[in-house]
Formats: sequence, C-alpha cells, structure tokens
Amino acid sequence: MPNPVSLVTVHHEGAGTCTNNPSRYQHGGYTYGIGCTNWTRLRDVWSSYATLNFNHVSLDVCVSGNRMTAPFTSADVELIRQACADARSRGYVVNAPTVRAHRNSPGSSTVCPGDNVMALWSQVVAACQGGSQPSPGPSPTPPPATGGAPLTTVAQNRTRNGRRATARPVPAFGTIQLDNGASLRGDSATSDPNVRIWANNDPAIRANNAPLLDIVPTVDGNGRPDGRGIVALYQLSGQVATYEILWS
Repeated sequence: MPNPVSLVTVHHEGAGTCTNNPSRYQHGGYTYGIGCTNWTRLRDVWSSYATLNFNHVSLDVCVSGNRMTAPFTSADVELIRQACADARSRGYVVNAPTVRAHRNSPGSSTVCPGDNVMALWSQVVAACQGGSQPSPGPSPTPPPATGGAPLTTVAQNRTRNGRRATARPVPAFGTIQLDNGASLRGDSATSDPNVRIWANNDPAIRANNAPLLDIVPTVDGNGRPDGRGIVALYQLSGQVATYEILWS
C-alpha cells in the first residue's frame, strides 16, 4: 500500500442543497462525501483527483451543496471529523496533515468550499487533524432572543449509567443534542459515546438558516406527553414551523 498522504483539501459541491446521496457528485474525484447526516467513502486517497496539481496526494473531502448560501454547522464539522478518522484508520492520511481550503490551493481559482465553511475554518482544521474542536463561535445568523426563558429538555424512557436520556436544543447551531443514550430517528454519532446530535435537513430550514427556537414533547389527543418523541420549533418566514421527530 502507498504511504499515507500529508494533505487534506476541503471542498464543497458548489450547487444545490445538502444531500445524503454522494453519487450526485462522486464524479468530482473526491475521497469522501459529507452528506446532511452521514458521510460516505467514495474511493481510496491514491485514486482521488479533485484538487488541481494535487491529484492522488490529497485526501479530498467534499461537503454537499453550495456552502456559499447553505448553512454550515458544528454538525457538519463532526461528520468531517468522522470521515477523517476513518481515513486515518485506513492509512490514507498522516495523523497531523496540512489542511487546506480548495480556494487556497496553489493553481486553483475558486470560492470552494464556500464562505460558510470558512466561517468555521478553525473547527474544520481541528476535525481533520483529529484534535479536539475549539469552542464553537457564534452562529452566522444568531437566533432571535427568547426573553431569557429556559429552553426545554425532553426525557426519553431510557437511562445510561443511572442518568436519564434527554434531548435538548442548541439554538446557536440549530441542532438538538442527545445525552446519556438518547436517540432520535436520523441523528448522528459524535466523538463522545454518550452524545448524539440531530440536525434538520429540510431544504427550507437549511436554505434560510431558520433559527431553532425550542423543543417540546409529542403529545396525545388529550394534550399529554405520549413518549413518542419531540417536536422541534423553528422560526421560518415569520411563522413557527414544527417538525415531529420520533425516538429511535
């Protein structure tokens, strides 16, 4: 097997919205495709050809959609971290590679990987190098003030190490954090085995960077919590949009 490469180049698809179907853009020569809630290995690093002048010597990671307009969050950073961890385990890349935005690659003239990725660039670099992420910065579009009211934590009917599994909103990143073994349909793992995250992949939510306001438990016909899951509340086009997500 060839030696691992020492360069990671981060790209975006450059068009459309987020997708979990990397076949849409795998022809671009990328090593890994980063979807809305998952990542996919497309080819080995020595067969990758996505970066001019660095074909076959760069681990090419591509985030789906156009990240000049589509939001890029800590959930996306976590998926990049997972993909790069997989690459290291396969011997594709060294432990502390140089991490470069495609726009900064010598010989390339592009806005790739998009301004929204660049806004969290220090986190992306840390994720690609396998280190801990720096503290997240503020959201590019801060959510509206909630008047100081505490946000809701919803419990799932399971425990881990004697602690109740819970879901809680993280408005700064538009995600829902799942602690102590809690799990929602469509969520993603993180580096912490006790924590998972759920991100809304509705194109309307992502395109508008719609703020996450709060979550509430699902209820039965009498308005009482029924234990099936949660409802996430978003500010969208001047109205509150609701999304029901069931426990898994």
